[in-house]
Amino acid sequence: MPVCLITSYVLFFASPVDGKKLIGLVEQVNETELEVSSDSASYKQRLEVLQQQEELIEDEQEQEEKEAEARRVKKEAEEDAKREAEEKREAEQKEKDEAEVAAKEKGQAEEMLPEEQAKEIKEEQPKEEVDVRMTAEQVQELGSALEILSAKSSVIKERTELRRLIEENEKAEAEEASLPIFVPLCCFHS
Repeated sequence: MPVCLITSYVLFFASPVDGKKLIGLVEQVNETELEVSSDSASYKQRLEVLQQQEELIEDEQEQEEKEAEARRVKKEAEEDAKREAEEKREAEQKEKDEAEVAAKEKGQAEEMLPEEQAKEIKEEQPKEEVDVRMTAEQVQELGSALEILSAKSSVIKERTELRRLIEENEKAEAEEASLPIFVPLCCFHS
């Protein structure tokens, strides 16, 4: 009699997803049930059959736990992928919003400029954005040039040199204007 109860338990609590496993388990239980159902079976044999059935039930439960764990891991992976996709979409939207704000601020800044400067800026802007990349050597040269131009002493030195050259040029022009014009005599034949 206890064998029938265990068989009912297995049939009632087994999940419908485990079709083939359940059929195999029921066949094993039925075979065991047949062995025990004879009147000549001893209590020891019945106990062994019950222990075998308990082991089968435990194995089935372990299998169900493994499958449940696999489903949980799969669900977590899907949720992680979904969350990453959402984060990526949000980052792209944020980038787009920042670009719009920058364009709006640029437009406002251009509106504040005098008309002449605004026209110059618009003319200087390329029609198409071109991805211009510099080589490492060009970047170093640019850095050196900026360093020279941004140094105060360099700018002052260049200004004084320019003023000196302008003064020399003006003196030379003044001297040339004050000198009489000499015409060689050999050129004039009357």
